[in-house]
Amino acid sequence: MFEKDLEKAYYKRLLEEYSYPESSIKNEVAYSFGKARYTLDIVVTRENKPYIVIEIKASVGHITKDQLLKYAQAAGAEYVVASDGLMDDCYRVIKDNYQTYLEKIPDIPPYGKTLEQIGFHSNEGLVGMSSAQLTDTLWKLADIYRGQGLATEEALRDILKILLLKAYDETLESPLFRAKFKEEPENVQTRINALATKASDQYPRILKEPLIIKTELLVKIVQILQKYSIKESAKDLTGSKLPIAEMLGPKSYLQAVPKDVIKLIVGVLEIKTGEKFIDPACGVGGLLAEVAKAGAKVIGVEKNNGSAQFAEATLALSGLKGEIQVFDPIGSNEENLFDRIWQSCFDCAAVVPPFGMRISYKRLNNFKLGKSRIAQSAEALYMEKTLQWLKLGGRLVMVIPESFMFADSMIEARNFMLKKAKVKAIISLPSGAFKPFSGAKTSLLALESDENGASLTDEVFVAVAESVEEFDSIVNQFRSLKHGQLLKFGRNVAIVNINSARQMTAEYLLGESLEPQELNEGLVASEGTKNAKLLELVNFTTGTPLTTVGKEDPSGKVYYLRAGDVGEFIVNLNKSLRLNPEKDYRKYTAEPGDILMTRAGTVGRVALVSENCPPMIVGANVTKMAIKDRQVLLPEYLLGFLSSKQGEKQIKLYAGGATIRAISVSGLMQVKVPLLPLPTQRKMATQVRKIIQGKLEATQVLKELEQKEKKMREELERLTNTG
Repeated sequence: MFEKDLEKAYYKRLLEEYSYPESSIKNEVAYSFGKARYTLDIVVTRENKPYIVIEIKASVGHITKDQLLKYAQAAGAEYVVASDGLMDDCYRVIKDNYQTYLEKIPDIPPYGKTLEQIGFHSNEGLVGMSSAQLTDTLWKLADIYRGQGLATEEALRDILKILLLKAYDETLESPLFRAKFKEEPENVQTRINALATKASDQYPRILKEPLIIKTELLVKIVQILQKYSIKESAKDLTGSKLPIAEMLGPKSYLQAVPKDVIKLIVGVLEIKTGEKFIDPACGVGGLLAEVAKAGAKVIGVEKNNGSAQFAEATLALSGLKGEIQVFDPIGSNEENLFDRIWQSCFDCAAVVPPFGMRISYKRLNNFKLGKSRIAQSAEALYMEKTLQWLKLGGRLVMVIPESFMFADSMIEARNFMLKKAKVKAIISLPSGAFKPFSGAKTSLLALESDENGASLTDEVFVAVAESVEEFDSIVNQFRSLKHGQLLKFGRNVAIVNINSARQMTAEYLLGESLEPQELNEGLVASEGTKNAKLLELVNFTTGTPLTTVGKEDPSGKVYYLRAGDVGEFIVNLNKSLRLNPEKDYRKYTAEPGDILMTRAGTVGRVALVSENCPPMIVGANVTKMAIKDRQVLLPEYLLGFLSSKQGEKQIKLYAGGATIRAISVSGLMQVKVPLLPLPTQRKMATQVRKIIQGKLEATQVLKELEQKEKKMREELERLTNTG
């Protein structure tokens, strides 16, 4: 923030937090002290005389006590403050005989109060903090703990206890969370201990262990927090008031769902007052808090006791009610009890399961998606469990890795889902939506429990969000559809039918909804052009690992084609592996006229196998496409289409993956190719052959230059050695 913005923030605090009248606050006031001239940022007057001087800087540490003393002396003020607008260092001016100096104090007195009255206020006089001020305050508390030599996570746990004590104290008629000016530290400690005894009955899970902060530092923390209402602070903040993610970093097991994703989930759920809601992987409780704010009765399940403590605190610090159960819903023996209690119990649910976790066979007997399997994904098991706990017609929103929606290994889970629920929405989230915790590409999946499952006529809302800024618009469009309102959908939003569990990413379904003219846009489109899927036009062969056909042999006569050997339009064998096959490799041989495509990493590079290519075996990350009928489709035309913007767009639609993008054959089969008349295809084929010839000539030139450079280097080395 600019310093003018910081001044405005502190000016607002003087009005709201300290109750000073606006007429007593002056900005940019000029004063002199001796020969020095100063312009003071803010001056608060009392009886028309300077009372408090405030110096604003983005970093309080850049303001020295000597500077502050000079400012106070120039104005003749009693108090001086160094502030960044949110956090302050406060001093009282002391005149002792011929010496004037600054004494550090916990705070400046509010309007009409004296310094000695600090700590005597009632709970009715508490004020709320902005979200930024609360966050800065918590960082300041963490710094105090680090001064005691405690690690951040250890400090955060103790800060959690102190915040709970403060929130509980706000419910008492005679508050105990107070530290009076220059009060004996032991007296403050005694009151906080008494408060902890009272509060432990309400929060036994969190307050069973005593505070570890030293007495003198505890007093300092109480002085910072005592005038604020924790419950009233940061009301505009989504999720937890505790900046857990920021303070502990991505490697901590205490991971929070990003605030933008929480807003999206709650928006799609559209909570009704009084509904029963469950989050079976509630983490630190940010999602629970937002659902509770919307009026639902919430239950959270968390397998980690530490995370459960933070979830309980997240609700309490906002004055919300909820129940937190500690057990593993997809692995604990306790779950059988809760299965009986919660069977068909909840109106709605949401879950962000741990990404990429595989559950071993020992824990799978109680799951339909687990029986007869060695392992199953956590996402599949959380889906099955949560659907079991929903009433018929109950709503479930999940955020899952996008691979769940297209990977062949998850097709059983997707089929199970379609038998147990209707799909209401599939929303592809932007890359990085879960950073820094995960770089996985994710999707939001909205389901409605239904004993008849999904049908081919169900209308499914699909959207591709390119940024979090689009979330509000997507929620509004989804709700409009849900309430039967007419909408004009954009290029990244559509209503579709799901015909198969084979491929269910939003990008794929959006591609399925495209009209022929949209597919042909930018190509040689004509009215009546037929579009055919690749599965109708070519035979697919997925490449094989090297070890299945032989061993590398530099003198071998057969080339092993890796993804890096597939260039744009041409195959480049300069750095290819060679082998003498030990097994039958005919299935994986690339024949003249075949199209090769890279299917992992850099997805979608395509090349044509030419007439003069040597024997080649297609490797593991390459797919071979052999055209079924060249009277319908020319190889060069197909190569040109797949290399065009429209071809690349479709390949991108059907590609998926978390850290490494990939396209499965089942996805590639769905790519639609406009079948132009053969004369038109031949014209395009001529252009493609010219491109191929140009690339081959350029490759030959580069090869000759490399050989020339190699000889020059050898000559240079020889001259160096003989010199």
